[in-house]
Amino acid sequence: MWQLDPVLITVAALALSAVFLTAAAHKLRAPRLFESQLADYRLLPVRLERPVARLLPGLELSAALALLYAPLRPAAALALLALLALYSGAIAINLGRGRSAIDCGCLGAALRQELSPWLLVRNGLLGLLAGACLAAPQARPLGLHDGFTVLAATLCLLLLYVAVNYLIAFYPRIHESRG
Repeated sequence: MWQLDPVLITVAALALSAVFLTAAAHKLRAPRLFESQLADYRLLPVRLERPVARLLPGLELSAALALLYAPLRPAAALALLALLALYSGAIAINLGRGRSAIDCGCLGAALRQELSPWLLVRNGLLGLLAGACLAAPQARPLGLHDGFTVLAATLCLLLLYVAVNYLIAFYPRIHESRG
């Protein structure tokens, strides 16, 4: 197993946890909307859409919380990698079908994001964070400055995540208005 600085692992775990806690909250706040978004992918039999729409936010929530507890972190990271692979596969299948005008379902009612290859890139980067959570922490003493570094780096990653999501969501609209 590879080793990483414990600060990097903690930043990855906190940022990824926040991303998936937010994603789960969107889905739990508007379950019918998420069920509709899931149905738009046309990948499941109709009878499975509601149960899967109810299951996914629970999995996201459980894994996001488990990331915060070091002994459960590797299992949680693997679960999130599996979810990211599942979501990316669903996006890629629909992009391959030429169906990009559907909402990805990533951000609930807060922000509509049409499917694009950029969502796959974003998911790949989230996968890198999950991969970092699989690493063993290097043994070194942690100081007060490490706590500030964790806080600042986590906030920067989350702000970058929000900015990227807005760019992905609004790029097609900006591009169309110029054309």
